Amino acid sequence: MAYDSIQLDDRLILRPPIYEDALAVLDIIARDSAYLGQYLPWAETVPSLEDQTRYIQSRMNDESESDGRRAGKQSEWYAIQLDDELVGAIELTVTNDTGRKGELGYWLASHSQGRGIMTRSAIALTSLGFAELRLNVIWIHAELSNTPSRSVAERAGYAFRGKFSRNMLMRQDPVIMAGYSADADEWELPD
Repeated sequence: MAYDSIQLDDRLILRPPIYEDALAVLDIIARDSAYLGQYLPWAETVPSLEDQTRYIQSRMNDESESDGRRAGKQSEWYAIQLDDELVGAIELTVTNDTGRKGELGYWLASHSQGRGIMTRSAIALTSLGFAELRLNVIWIHAELSNTPSRSVAERAGYAFRGKFSRNMLMRQDPVIMAGYSADADEWELPD
């Protein structure tokens, strides 16, 4: 991956994923599949180590083919590392051709929640999206019942914009999402 890590403090870092993360992600899914699987279809079952490694490899290959982080990249994908442990991931994706709109997605292991890790990570990537990627608006979509994810959006300074149907199924049911957005000209760093 052609982009740098973001050091949030002496214990918390957002860094490009590496192949070795596959095993850590599998451990989190195995431990948290009941929790994460409520909101994330990919976490309902534990993939094989080979499948998870292949996924990381394909993502790393896709991103290494671009012209670099700031020159036309479509995604900023980070592993969230607390001390020496991978505890989640966060991604900022440019979602339209003009490069002016983004979407932030994230997940965090249950044992790491309640410490402000994801809120700080979301604020860091929102700042990056506006200052460096020059996005006009960034969206966060969270399943209506996903209170922790919705709270992150609110604490990070995003405004609730309504309910939206997504092209996504969970246990064969369509998913309705709460939509939050932050606009570049209105967004301020939360206190």
